[in-house]
Amino acid sequence: MKRVDSEVRVQHQEEGVALVMALFLVIFALGVTITGSIFLNANRTKTRVEFVLNSQAAQFARSGLTEALNWMRRQSSQPVTALAPVLDMAATPQILDTDEADIGLVRSFKISGTTWGRYEVWKEWASDPVSSRVPFRQLMEGRDISSERGHASAGMAWLLKGVGYVYEVRDTSKAFDEYPNRVLAQETLEMELSRLSFSIPGQAAINTTKGGNTNVGAGTEVLGGGTAAGIYYQTGNGAPSVSGTVTGTPPTSPTASMDLSPLTVFGVSEDGLRAMADQVVTLASDFPNPVPAGSLIFVDLPSIQFDNSAPLTGNGIIYFGGNGSVNIQAGSASLFSGLIYLTGPLVVDGPAEIRGTILTGQDGNTVNLTSGGGLVSVVYDQAVLDALQNDFGVYRQSGATHRLFNR
Repeated sequence: MKRVDSEVRVQHQEEGVALVMALFLVIFALGVTITGSIFLNANRTKTRVEFVLNSQAAQFARSGLTEALNWMRRQSSQPVTALAPVLDMAATPQILDTDEADIGLVRSFKISGTTWGRYEVWKEWASDPVSSRVPFRQLMEGRDISSERGHASAGMAWLLKGVGYVYEVRDTSKAFDEYPNRVLAQETLEMELSRLSFSIPGQAAINTTKGGNTNVGAGTEVLGGGTAAGIYYQTGNGAPSVSGTVTGTPPTSPTASMDLSPLTVFGVSEDGLRAMADQVVTLASDFPNPVPAGSLIFVDLPSIQFDNSAPLTGNGIIYFGGNGSVNIQAGSASLFSGLIYLTGPLVVDGPAEIRGTILTGQDGNTVNLTSGGGLVSVVYDQAVLDALQNDFGVYRQSGATHRLFNR
């Protein structure tokens, strides 16, 4: 009987231990679950906050670059050869280009509570007396990159970097990044600015280095103007062949020499022009229809055709590179205004009208106007060219904005 009681007590003890272990495991599992959930939520909240802060900092950096672009456009002396915003409270009226002229273009603004935003676009200053900021200045300062981009003159292209901050202010007597103040987020963006001007050798509807390679067929017309020639050409390869109509003052104008290189016409190399383009076309199907007003289109194709389903329309500058041929086919009803620069042969059939000017910059170029499908008109239009000069003579962003490292 005692043996049975002993066995019962042992069994009850084992069951009690098992129950305790089970409860312990349940509590442990529950604790791990709750702890994991708390950790996950905290991490999710931290990630969300960091994302919001970094997004704000990036937006502030972008705002700084936008203001820098507008500042450069506002300067009376063009092109701009020095990024030098001014802060002069004593002037009448006050000059308030920036909050901190020593750095460059700077703005600080309250977001909410003790949280503030700030952006900086640093200027070059080789003699900066504050040695502690020189290394960062050398990394971030705006640079004139005109020569690197193939421009013939300074101030035509700039590389700017905008730094955006979100920071907390705990002591207004200290710098924004000096303890006890602290930077919550920082982003740096980089952007290129450029301006373009063009110089046409002669006021003419067509400028060509090879007059003998230009054919104005029956039923086509090349129209100059009161002071503009119809065709301005370099001698040495014959005169244009004219069966149609050529008018102007004079209708055809020969010259002993003519430079139609991209560097002479646009003040920038072909590679630089490509970098500045609003669109680089490497597939014929990607050619914009119409060309967006005031845009620069760089075409890099061995050949391209325009027809009634895809005519040449719009307004701007089109650079046909790569010695590619251009064929405006019969029935296309093309209507384009602006500047067309060719490095290969051009064939235009009607009906079609081109207003502005055509430049053929290679010795082997041919221009053939034919009226098999209707009237072809090439008309010199100074108003169109003046409008393009205004569009391209101001600074604008060239290429995408890039995100850089954080300090």
